[in-house]
Amino acid sequence: MKPLLRAWAQGDAMWLRRAAMLSQRSLKTGFYAVLLYDCILPSLRDAASTSKSTSTSTSTSTSTSTSPFANEFFIRKGMGWALRKRSYAAPDEVQAFCEAYRDRRSPLTLREALKVIDKRRAAAAA
Repeated sequence: MKPLLRAWAQGDAMWLRRAAMLSQRSLKTGFYAVLLYDCILPSLRDAASTSKSTSTSTSTSTSTSTSPFANEFFIRKGMGWALRKRSYAAPDEVQAFCEAYRDRRSPLTLREALKVIDKRRAAAAA
C-alpha cells in the first residue's frame, strides 16, 4: 500500500494526491509518519517560487519540484487537515515540520495544521 500512496502523492490527479495525504488520519494503530510526510512533500510549493525577490523574473528556468497543485485550495486544506490529525499524537513533530517548510507551505495549511496546538497552548496559558 505504501508504494501506491507514494505514487498517488506524486501523480497528476489532484484528488489522489489529497487522498494519499489523508489516508492515515483515522488509523488507531499502524500509523507511519514517514509515509505522511512522503505524501505531503510533493505537493508543497517550490521554495524559489515563494521568495519575494526584487530582481526581475527569470521565467526561462522551470522548476520540476513545484507541484502543479501547490496552490489548489483542496490540496492546501488537505495538507493542513492531515497535519492537524497528526498533531494530536505528535505536536512537536508537526510544529517542527511547519517551521522547516515555512517558505513552502501556505498560510491555510499552517492555520489548519496548528489549530489543535494553538488551542492547547491557549488552554495551558489560561
